Amino acid sequence: MPSCGIGPKAEENKAAFRNAIALFGRYKVEGNTFTYEVEASSFPNWYDVTQSRQFSISGNELRFTNPADSTDITAVGVLKRVK
Repeated sequence: MPSCGIGPKAEENKAAFRNAIALFGRYKVEGNTFTYEVEASSFPNWYDVTQSRQFSISGNELRFTNPADSTDITAVGVLKRVK
Protein backbone atom coordinates (compact mmCIF):
# COMPACT_ATOMS: atom_id res chain seq x y z
CA MET A 1 0.00 0.00 0.00
CA PRO A 2 1.58 3.32 -0.99
CA SER A 3 2.11 5.93 1.68
CA CYS A 4 -0.14 8.74 0.51
CA GLY A 5 -1.17 10.19 3.88
CA ILE A 6 -4.71 8.84 3.65
CA GLY A 7 -5.72 6.48 6.45
CA PRO A 8 -8.60 4.08 6.80
CA LYS A 9 -12.13 5.35 7.22
CA ALA A 10 -13.67 5.31 10.71
CA GLU A 11 -15.91 2.35 9.87
CA GLU A 12 -12.90 0.41 8.52
CA ASN A 13 -11.03 1.03 11.79
CA LYS A 14 -14.04 -0.03 13.81
CA ALA A 15 -14.43 -3.27 11.84
CA ALA A 16 -10.71 -4.08 12.12
CA PHE A 17 -10.51 -3.61 15.89
CA ARG A 18 -14.00 -4.63 17.00
CA ASN A 19 -12.82 -8.05 18.19
CA ALA A 20 -9.21 -7.22 19.03
CA ILE A 21 -7.54 -6.51 22.33
CA ALA A 22 -4.00 -5.64 23.29
CA LEU A 23 -2.46 -5.58 26.73
CA PHE A 24 0.84 -5.83 28.51
CA GLY A 25 2.07 -6.57 31.99
CA ARG A 26 3.40 -9.40 34.11
CA TYR A 27 1.89 -12.87 34.32
CA LYS A 28 2.30 -16.08 36.27
CA VAL A 29 1.24 -19.65 35.60
CA GLU A 30 -0.03 -22.03 38.27
CA GLY A 31 -1.41 -25.38 37.13
CA ASN A 32 -3.86 -24.68 34.31
CA THR A 33 -4.42 -21.03 35.30
CA PHE A 34 -2.49 -17.99 34.19
CA THR A 35 -2.89 -14.66 35.92
CA TYR A 36 -2.25 -11.29 34.25
CA GLU A 37 -1.17 -8.24 36.18
CA VAL A 38 -2.30 -5.85 33.44
CA GLU A 39 -0.35 -2.59 33.32
CA ALA A 40 -2.17 -1.16 30.30
CA SER A 41 -4.66 -2.33 27.71
CA SER A 42 -6.62 -1.23 24.68
CA PHE A 43 -9.57 -1.53 27.09
CA PRO A 44 -9.03 1.44 29.46
CA ASN A 45 -11.00 -0.22 32.28
CA TRP A 46 -8.38 -3.01 32.36
CA TYR A 47 -5.52 -0.72 33.45
CA ASP A 48 -3.85 -1.86 36.68
CA VAL A 49 -6.07 -4.89 37.24
CA THR A 50 -5.38 -8.59 37.84
CA GLN A 51 -7.21 -11.17 35.76
CA SER A 52 -7.04 -14.96 35.76
CA ARG A 53 -7.80 -17.35 32.91
CA GLN A 54 -8.08 -21.13 32.71
CA PHE A 55 -6.11 -22.68 29.85
CA SER A 56 -5.41 -26.01 28.19
CA ILE A 57 -2.71 -27.13 25.78
CA SER A 58 -3.31 -29.67 23.04
CA GLY A 59 -0.69 -30.24 20.36
CA ASN A 60 0.35 -26.83 19.03
CA GLU A 61 -2.63 -24.94 20.49
CA LEU A 62 -3.10 -23.13 23.77
CA ARG A 63 -6.78 -22.36 24.46
CA PHE A 64 -8.05 -20.05 27.18
CA THR A 65 -11.44 -18.77 28.21
CA ASN A 66 -12.61 -15.43 29.51
CA PRO A 67 -15.42 -15.67 32.04
CA ALA A 68 -18.89 -14.62 30.95
CA ASP A 69 -19.52 -10.90 31.30
CA SER A 70 -22.79 -9.01 31.78
CA THR A 71 -23.85 -10.11 28.29
CA ASP A 72 -23.37 -13.80 29.27
CA ILE A 73 -20.82 -14.20 26.50
CA THR A 74 -17.78 -16.36 27.21
CA ALA A 75 -14.85 -15.61 24.89
CA VAL A 76 -12.37 -18.29 23.88
CA GLY A 77 -8.84 -17.43 22.73
CA VAL A 78 -6.60 -19.75 20.77
CA LEU A 79 -2.86 -19.31 20.36
CA LYS A 80 -1.10 -21.53 17.81
CA ARG A 81 2.61 -22.36 17.90
CA VAL A 82 4.49 -21.30 14.79
CA LYS A 83 7.07 -23.77 13.55
